[in-house]
Amino acid sequence: MAILFSMLPVYIFGNFHCFGMCGPLVMMLAKHRYRMLYFIGRLTAFSFFGLLSGSLGIVLKLVFEGFNASALLSFFFAGLFAVFGFLSLNVKKQILPASFVKLLGKASQKLSLLLLKDRPETTFFFGLATPLLPCGQSLYVFSISALLENPLLGALNGFLFALLTSPSLFAALHLQRKLQSKNYFSEA
Repeated sequence: MAILFSMLPVYIFGNFHCFGMCGPLVMMLAKHRYRMLYFIGRLTAFSFFGLLSGSLGIVLKLVFEGFNASALLSFFFAGLFAVFGFLSLNVKKQILPASFVKLLGKASQKLSLLLLKDRPETTFFFGLATPLLPCGQSLYVFSISALLENPLLGALNGFLFALLTSPSLFAALHLQRKLQSKNYFSEA
């Protein structure tokens, strides 16, 4: 439980990160009537993924204790990250097949159009999908949940993170509405 209290300042100051990274995405919801469903979906998803991470922490502890493989796995993953890092330096070569990139582009376009619809289910599902965004802070939260080795504490950790970083996203919504009321953006 002490680790949860030690994480509170990290989560509170994490609002700056959330405002810069997720704030622009949340700004798209400023005109939605059901924008609060985004936050409910976000709280639900982070709690659920925290619960899964806490459960995974129990399994990983049993595996690591049984085989004493933690050092070997650390070196393996460090090497794997180094290989991917060096591969990403060569930007001239396309790593993924062109057909897969085209498929991802189509899926991204359809999801974007779906998000722009002012419907309760799309807004809620956007909140549910938020933990799936590539975010280092989210990975940090789920790593802490796994270290807690308790599904309920993991869920509480995910919930606290989502709750304590919501003020920055509310600020992004408010800022977008304020900018729209001042006609800084023209409607197309």
